[in-house]
Formats: sequence, structure tokens, C-alpha cells
Amino acid sequence: VMLLPTVSEAQATSNGKLIDTTAAISMKYSLIIGILSTGVFIIFGSSLGDIVFHNEMAGNFLITLAWLCPFLYFTTTLGSIINGLGKAHLTFFNSIIGLTIRILFVLYLVPVRGISGYLIGLMASQLAISTLDIIAVLHNIRITFNAVDWILKPVLIMLLVGYFTRHTYQYLAGAIQINQLLLLFLCCLFLCICYVVLLFMTNAVSMKEFRY
Repeated sequence: VMLLPTVSEAQATSNGKLIDTTAAISMKYSLIIGILSTGVFIIFGSSLGDIVFHNEMAGNFLITLAWLCPFLYFTTTLGSIINGLGKAHLTFFNSIIGLTIRILFVLYLVPVRGISGYLIGLMASQLAISTLDIIAVLHNIRITFNAVDWILKPVLIMLLVGYFTRHTYQYLAGAIQINQLLLLFLCCLFLCICYVVLLFMTNAVSMKEFRY
């Protein structure tokens, strides 16, 4: 919510450094949160489907849609940055391309693959929009992309913590008598806390970034 006016104000005062820093930090944390969300739904998607919706197919859809999380966060952030720079026509153009891709998948793939065809189209659409938005942002802002801190460390941490949490959940679900939804919530909370703590421990994130 605050990203667009912040970038707009910095643009109006020709504060290029603030624009670069704000954009870089926003993009970084969008990826970090997106990776966390993806991990949670991939690891616990099937359990959520069974416990919350009482439907195995719902769990499969949650796992499939989980891959959209980083793109959804990232696209929203990039769109706000581009709009803040006064180039709303670019976000409009990129969105039109993404929607066109989605419509084409609905027309040609959904009749063949069903709902999975639509989900594939949704993924392709978000990927296209994200790619075009990244190109637009990098064309207007100087950003140093740190793949290690932005992607590699969060992914490795999620794999490690997710593997441990998943097996812990499976063990506790069969070993103790507890409400399954409560246990699932506690395990998700534990995963999120461990993820954040390890990000700080590995210096992937730092407190000084939050002042922006």
C-alpha cells in the first residue's frame, strides 16, 4: 500500500537513491515471503485439503497453486514500483499480455486438460507478467540483484526446515491425541518462525533493512 506513494514522492524529489533502495528491498522481501508461502502450501497442502476441505483434490490444487505465490507477491510489488515511477501504461500493457495468455490457455488447453490446463495458463500468465515487469523496472532503476540472499538461502532454508517440520507433523499426528487442525497450525507456525530465524542467522536479512 505504501510502496507506490513512497516511490512517487522519491521520483518527484529526484531522490534516485531512495527509489533504488526501496525497490530493491521490496523486491527482496516479496521473494522471501513468496518462497515461504510456497513452502507452506507445498508441505502442508495435502493435509490442509483433507482437514479443512475434507477433499483430496482441494489439497492437490493448493499444492499446484502454491507455485504462484512468489509471482503474485513479486508482480504486485513490481507493479507498484512501475506505477510510482509514473509509467502506469507499462503495467497496463504487461497485464494485457498476461491476460491474453490466460485466455488462450482457456480456449485451447482447458478443453483438453480441464482445470489443470487453466492452472498451467495461470502460471504462464504470471510468469510472463513478472518477466515483463522485471524488464521494465531494471530499465528504469539501478538494482543489484543478490541471487544468494534473495533466492538461494531462502529456498535452502525452506527445504531444510520444511523437511524437518513435515516429518515432525507426521510423527506427532500419529503419536499424540490432539486436534489435527491445531497441530497443523502449530507446525505451520513453527516452520515460519524457524524460517525467519535462520534467515537472520545466515545474514540473508538484517534489521537495518526494515528502517526503509
